[in-house]
Amino acid sequence: MHTITFSIEGGDDHKVAAAFGANILEVAREAGISIDAPCGGAGTCGKCRVKLLEGEVEGGRNHRKPQEYEEGWRLACQSTVCADAHFLVPAEAASFAHDIQTADLSTQAELDRYNHEVSNIFAAGIARGVQETGYGVAIDIGTTTVTAALLDLATGEIHGKASAGNDQIRYGADVINRIISQSKPGGVDALREAIRENWKRTVRMLQYDEDVVEPDDGMKYFLDAARKVGVAVRLDGSIPKTPSVRELIAASGIQMLTNAVRHADARELWVIIEDEPMNYRMLFYNEVKEEAKVGSGNVVEGGGLSGLRKKVEELGGIMSVASGEYFQVEIIMPKGGRDYV
Repeated sequence: MHTITFSIEGGDDHKVAAAFGANILEVAREAGISIDAPCGGAGTCGKCRVKLLEGEVEGGRNHRKPQEYEEGWRLACQSTVCADAHFLVPAEAASFAHDIQTADLSTQAELDRYNHEVSNIFAAGIARGVQETGYGVAIDIGTTTVTAALLDLATGEIHGKASAGNDQIRYGADVINRIISQSKPGGVDALREAIRENWKRTVRMLQYDEDVVEPDDGMKYFLDAARKVGVAVRLDGSIPKTPSVRELIAASGIQMLTNAVRHADARELWVIIEDEPMNYRMLFYNEVKEEAKVGSGNVVEGGGLSGLRKKVEELGGIMSVASGEYFQVEIIMPKGGRDYV
């Protein structure tokens, strides 16, 4: 197995294990990394270009001028693994998956239209005689987006909503190219699994109305958010009463929760708090998906982790991050340090 690193321009680094001969675009797809490939990986559009920063790969010359090839540019769909390699995924190749405009019934116009349709359904008697009580989830699958809403089955009232880009976009930007992708060996299963994972993640990420939690209670917000996305928080130790430390634990927990859901697909998050004579020692960790286990070591920090580190250091603390069997963040905070802002 070889280690393939994808550095998203303006984003995080992702390390994955890949077998010799594996297609680079497929390696990225299986790791949940979106690289624009409107042709579905046929090698005809030239959109999936990535830059080889270190290591080597086989192939990848299509659509690349000699100078660009010498600079390290390769087509992901035409490149295969032959050794460890480090790629830069440029903004134009990755941004299509992040710039999608999603509708999640968050505007008054959307809510008015929804409520109007619900009223029509009840007025027409379609819902009469329905005995269901409790809650249900409605999911709309579009070419570019997947939207979910948590509904009261008796009244149609919305209790939660979430939207995300359709993960099938990794296999083609439009329906025609996805049809081409599904005709390839394993294509149907790959597309089916992509949308199934989309459903699960979108439902778990349902965002409830802001008044569900008190905005000034950081710990309550963290624990409530964990409950909503289906992650169990395993707490070992007592949460200090010091406001700055409580808020730091909450901020760390939210960051770890983001990693647990988006990158590790984890269902449990451990929070260990030790009250030492001079310090508070806090350890947060969750399991790492099998395909992301490429050995222990330091992690290149993206915006969330670097922002958290800045908060810790402003308070006079120390933070370390590592990934291996588990992804973990350890924070040592001196007692009597500067107040949390």
